[in-house]
Amino acid sequence: MNTNGGRYFTIPNLIERGTYNLFLDDSPLYDASKETRESSDNDFKTTFPDGFSWEVLEVIHGPPKLVFTWRHWATMTGPFKGNEPTGQLLEMYGCVTADVSPDNKLQCVHFYVDANPFISKLRNDRCPLMH
Repeated sequence: MNTNGGRYFTIPNLIERGTYNLFLDDSPLYDASKETRESSDNDFKTTFPDGFSWEVLEVIHGPPKLVFTWRHWATMTGPFKGNEPTGQLLEMYGCVTADVSPDNKLQCVHFYVDANPFISKLRNDRCPLMH
């Protein structure tokens, strides 16, 4: 898997570093290198105690080369790294391309997303990239 054409990660990487850290990776507003799997899991479970849902919105192309859009969302009812909860519905949208084998086993997944607006809302600040 990779995000936005960045580094590739394996299943052992996902287990060791955690899905949030590998999905968000290092960005202007989130420094995944300073987080552990446990710290990021705790942050997001604390911020979204009612769950952090993910859904496929539209399948653009089917196997063996999958292309689809998605949405990840939750209501911020808990604090994030000391920032007070806003009660606001936070949403993140993106696209995935994925390769599957003839027996429909996932081979490679590429996520495309701009998570900065989402992270800026968690931090209760304005995204500097949005100016």
